[in-house]
Amino acid sequence: MMAGKDLFYWTRRLSIFMIAVLYTLATSISVISNHFYATPGMNKALPVLIIFGDGLVPLLFFLGALIFRNRYCAIGAVTITFFNIFLRLSSVIIFRETFMPLDYFALKLLFIHTNFEALQAVMGQYFYLWLVPAVLTVICSVSYSCFLVWKTAGKEPKKYSRISLAVVFLLLLLSMTANVVFPFLKGDEPKQDPVTPLPIIVLNLTRGFIDDISFKDSFEPVPLPQESRELLIQEGVISPEKEGQKDLFDRIIIIALESFDYHYIGKNNPEMPQGITPNLDRLSQEYFSMKNYFAAAQPTSWGLTSLILSRFDYERDKLMPTVSLFSAMQKKGFHSFYFAASPGYFEQNKKNYQRMFQPDTMFFREEFFEKYDYGVENEWGLSDKTLYAGIYEELADCPSDRFIAVISTIDTHFPYHHSELTPEEENRFPNKFLQSIYSSDRELNVFLQKIMQNPELYNERTLIIVTADHTATHGENYTKRTDFHPERIPLIFITPNQKIFRKLNPGKYASSIDLAPTIMNLTGCEIPGTFMGRSLFSNKNCAMTATHGSYLQIHYPEKSLLFNMDKPEDKLQTAYRDYYYSFYGK
Repeated sequence: MMAGKDLFYWTRRLSIFMIAVLYTLATSISVISNHFYATPGMNKALPVLIIFGDGLVPLLFFLGALIFRNRYCAIGAVTITFFNIFLRLSSVIIFRETFMPLDYFALKLLFIHTNFEALQAVMGQYFYLWLVPAVLTVICSVSYSCFLVWKTAGKEPKKYSRISLAVVFLLLLLSMTANVVFPFLKGDEPKQDPVTPLPIIVLNLTRGFIDDISFKDSFEPVPLPQESRELLIQEGVISPEKEGQKDLFDRIIIIALESFDYHYIGKNNPEMPQGITPNLDRLSQEYFSMKNYFAAAQPTSWGLTSLILSRFDYERDKLMPTVSLFSAMQKKGFHSFYFAASPGYFEQNKKNYQRMFQPDTMFFREEFFEKYDYGVENEWGLSDKTLYAGIYEELADCPSDRFIAVISTIDTHFPYHHSELTPEEENRFPNKFLQSIYSSDRELNVFLQKIMQNPELYNERTLIIVTADHTATHGENYTKRTDFHPERIPLIFITPNQKIFRKLNPGKYASSIDLAPTIMNLTGCEIPGTFMGRSLFSNKNCAMTATHGSYLQIHYPEKSLLFNMDKPEDKLQTAYRDYYYSFYGK
């Protein structure tokens, strides 16, 4: 009988051992990720701390189960261990997806703008087929382990219990030490700690959630100190006087290509296949094109906010009174359009954009379907080809001689979509990402040619701007990017009146918050005080971008500053921090 009991206890030990193996495997994957993605010079002790740091909470429950011989503590230890395994593997997937450590912002970013590209990269194209057996296996494993510990908790022979108690107590001390020491060894840069001990991750997630729901009360703008103002005037970020206005254009069309990186244009990146973007290559050579133009924020809603509101923070701007590019130009008689291939119900974008951007006419997928009977062509909405066809009809029937239109495409968003490629073209560009880039370039050119052939839409008073909503996340990693900070995107000014841009330096540094002031400058409209950017025709020569958390990044021709606004290191960083606070509060 005793032998049978021993066998049962060893069976339970075996299940606990298997959990430990899974736990170690998950942690090892994270440590490997940490090795490949960590910033050079990062403290070598961090991987060791991660290995021991993860087990703090389940070890506490295990210790309680051993000391008090309590079944509920034992079940708690098992379930929390499985949750930790899930959280640790999620941290790897999220980092692969966003190049960001697992925190509240990264999690929120995925819920808002997820594409599951990381899961596909790890598990294959049909990754979802693996999920059902994986979920069933996890449920069965957790259930079986809970059954074992419930049935045997408090009944284990004392000689086994004492050994288990000593091992768990030792591991608990190591785990507590790792979690206490980790914050003192990790770097301040957000990309320096791609992997963090799970208790600290949970603490950061909780803190981020609390901050997110409470930050609405901290919107009171902070007056800009005089010292910071003077320094920012020297930097060209603030103009000491009103900038000149010129009424040069009556029709403005802004095409924001989805997730379209500057380095996706063939002429800008030798890694891209030859002939991938022949039309964008030609347009960027024939017309004025910026080389150092950055997305000010991302993902899509943040990128569009920077473009249309000349501001950084979509979440805060949803709750603050602002003036948009559309509403400001309406005062000068411009009819405003916002066109999107995606559905308006997604993340309540129609409601939010209508209130924030204030266009006269707004078309999402639903409006195109209702008016033109378009169907859904990809996982997100309308193809570029269909979208441009409907937009052309709307612009041709515009009720005003003056209009501004912002177009947001979707084909180049994962899982990528393309329109009618020949077998030769499909063979030439062998994956869906490249095919979508090629197709997007082709459909853009078809749309532009159609516009240019209509003299009522295209003449000396027309300006077409080709840009992107934000930087690409992955895109098969043709960008070779190592973080998720906003980066370069295209900016091409297409107009017969190219002499306007002769005085501009194509190598000048700017970001998408500077586009709306530029358009205001070119159409005779007064730049609102809520705009954070400046016209490209000003003496400003830096690109101001906002990254996740409380970080700002300022790109200059000779350097780039990435700093935490909570910890500015010098007067220049303090001035930029104060500038941000003067619009959003602390």
